[in-house]
Amino acid sequence: MSYLDLKTSFYALPDTPVVPRFQDHPVVQAKLFRVSDFGDFDRVEMEAALADIIPSKDNLVIYKVDNTAPVPITDMSLLMLAKVVLEKPRSETASIVPEGQLNAFNALLGDCQGANAAVNRSNEAAVHDYVYANTLEAISYKVIKEFVLYTCPFTQKLMALMRNRGLYTTDKQRCDNVQAKMDKAAAVKQWEKEREESRKARLASKKSAKDSKRKRSDSSTSVSSVSSSSSESSNDSDNESGQVSAGYPGDLFL
Repeated sequence: MSYLDLKTSFYALPDTPVVPRFQDHPVVQAKLFRVSDFGDFDRVEMEAALADIIPSKDNLVIYKVDNTAPVPITDMSLLMLAKVVLEKPRSETASIVPEGQLNAFNALLGDCQGANAAVNRSNEAAVHDYVYANTLEAISYKVIKEFVLYTCPFTQKLMALMRNRGLYTTDKQRCDNVQAKMDKAAAVKQWEKEREESRKARLASKKSAKDSKRKRSDSSTSVSSVSSSSSESSNDSDNESGQVSAGYPGDLFL
């Protein structure tokens, strides 16, 4: 198969439910790459296609560093990275960095121990590039026979998890169990949200009724005050009128 055929065939694969083996990780739909599905292919063409399928070393996960989330090779310590790529899993025929490349790899690691931090960072990037290229080569040589590619729901970042390293499962029962757990958690969350919204609505309704009652009370008090004031004014006028009559008894002077 040519480079283009390999890429086209990969992206034409159906989505497969996968559970990455990390804490609280949901079921995801992933492209499941099995070397056996691609028949005969040119190794160089395969490596070129893989470089497009897994576009960056920042997308490559070869080991379970953290239980909570997948960690790409660029975020692994050099010590741990070296340990992982030099060990051979029982189900694989060779390590990612085979014995014949050990001296070259150790030389790269040694270049990261200098006094110049900027140079060290540059050399660390070279180590990551080396591991990335060797991983693609291991797939093309059928040392690594399977991986999954998916978008991480937590980071929205493309992740390629290698098989035989305890990073994921495609077991249907496991996927169904995790999905059921997710659905239950979502239902509980929705119920709690609706309950909280209902509680807020009841409080708002009570506050509105209380405000309306207070306004009516204030209005009644205001009307009563105005009526009382009018009554007092009327009494004062009557008293003044009576005093005028009493003060000027005109008939007595006629």
